[in-house]
Parts: sequence; structure tokens; C-alpha cells
Amino acid sequence: MPLAPCSVPAVKLDENDDNLVSLIANNAFDADLQNKVSVTWVRNLKVGYWNTICLPFAMTAEQLKATFGDKVKVESLKDASVDASGKVTINFASATEIEAGKPYLIKPANISTDQDTYVLGTYALSSSLAFSKSSLTNGGKVSMIGSYGKFTLKGNGEAEEYFLQGDKFYHIVASNPISAKASDAISAYSIQAPKLSPSPRYSMPTVRQQASSS
Repeated sequence: MPLAPCSVPAVKLDENDDNLVSLIANNAFDADLQNKVSVTWVRNLKVGYWNTICLPFAMTAEQLKATFGDKVKVESLKDASVDASGKVTINFASATEIEAGKPYLIKPANISTDQDTYVLGTYALSSSLAFSKSSLTNGGKVSMIGSYGKFTLKGNGEAEEYFLQGDKFYHIVASNPISAKASDAISAYSIQAPKLSPSPRYSMPTVRQQASSS
């Protein structure tokens, strides 16, 4: 398995690594190198489908195209609204760059042909996460939450939780919690929306319909 060139310290960010969160935190420290490391990234992505992505480093439009193809598409949470009947609609907008720690949707035009491995080059790591939130007129909030490590969506909290699979969002219920498996690490996220009484109706069509066509 190749590793990125190491003129600066090399780090392999593998979604299958149980210690990934600690690895990111322990390698975002060298002030003399501006916290930069040579990154090799291991992530299972589906070409032509919307995937979740949350990275501990930023990527420019040029870097995204070089890694995922000229026709790569990236979306971020734009806003959410609730109508008189209680239906919540969540909207995404096109993005050209990726911020460190912020969750996105990505539809790659190209993916790795080397065991899901991407030799990316030199990046500055950040262990911080930046949640995307949208306020609703009824006082609730919708959040898109990224993660660098594994977690469990239990569906028994104060918010409704959803996850993405096969271009569709699925609702998490307490009777069927979802554990983010190894292939979800450093990319998985949940969408959390407010619980209301009576329960709201969510407009959660496929991501193809929600995301912009640009």
C-alpha cells in the first residue's frame, strides 16, 4: 500500500482505523510545519452517487478536481424550512471547496482504483469539527453533523436523526439503532431535526432531488 511522500511527517487516515480520532489529534501539532503532514487517505466512495465526507483538512476546487475528477460535485447544507402542516424541508447548495471539519455531500466522477487509497499530498490537519446548522421559524434547528470516528445513531434523543445510503436519507428509530461501521469513519454524518408534538413530516426525498443540478 503506497504512502504519500514524506518531506513532512506522513500520516495515513484510514476509515478502518479504530484510533483515527486520536491519530488526527496527535498529528495536528507541529507549529514549525504549520501543522502540515503528508496525507494518504483510505475511504470507500461510490462513483456517481452522493457520499458523505468530513475531512480534517481543507481542499480547494483544484485539489478536489485532481482527486475526484473534473465533474466532481460537492454540496453543503443550505437551509431548512417548516410549513404550516409541520413538514420540514432540508435544502443543499453547491460548494466548490471543502472546509476542514465541515460535513458535505460529494459525488465523485473518479474514485481510487488502488484499494480505496488516495495519495493526496501535504495538508494542514485540524481536529476540530464545524457542524452545519439551520434555524427554523418554529424555533427548532436542523444540523448536519460530521464525524472523524465511529459512533452510533440511537434515535432516542431530543432530535430526529437521519443517515445517507444509496442516495436516500433514512430515519433512525430507537428500535433499530445504526452503528457507523468501519467504512463510515471520517465521512459519516447524521442529519438532526427537531422533535415536535405532533411529530413533524419531513420532506426527505433522494439526494439527487435535493441537491442542486449544477
